[in-house]
Amino acid sequence: SHLRVVRACELYGAQVSAVAGRESMVYQADTLKESVPAVVDMLADTVLNPKFLSWELEEEKGALKAELDAAANNPQELLTELSNGAAFGSRSPLGKPLPCPARNLPLITPDVLSSFVESQYVPSRMVLAAAGYDHEAL
Repeated sequence: SHLRVVRACELYGAQVSAVAGRESMVYQADTLKESVPAVVDMLADTVLNPKFLSWELEEEKGALKAELDAAANNPQELLTELSNGAAFGSRSPLGKPLPCPARNLPLITPDVLSSFVESQYVPSRMVLAAAGYDHEAL
């Protein structure tokens, strides 16, 4: 589970986070130099071999629904989404809304997410970067 991964990383003194954008998904870890190999291994396993637990997914879908409801009342967020749609068009991924439309939430299942990760999270589409660490050692 998400909590298990975060706690395991914390044992190494790491702080982990993830940020989704229109063009990327960023997984980040801040840790001590001596913990880098273990933390990179944990993050790599989490990213490449995720376990989508039904209860955790339902919890996240509930949180996303609440975020969507809040965004619907936020003029700045609405303007950003409408501007991207106008600039890039509905056929471009950049023109589509960043958050999943509420009507599509029931379609998200562990199998759908697993298929997405399998097709999109491939080495040719990934970058591993580090600051203050010997890249050859990674």
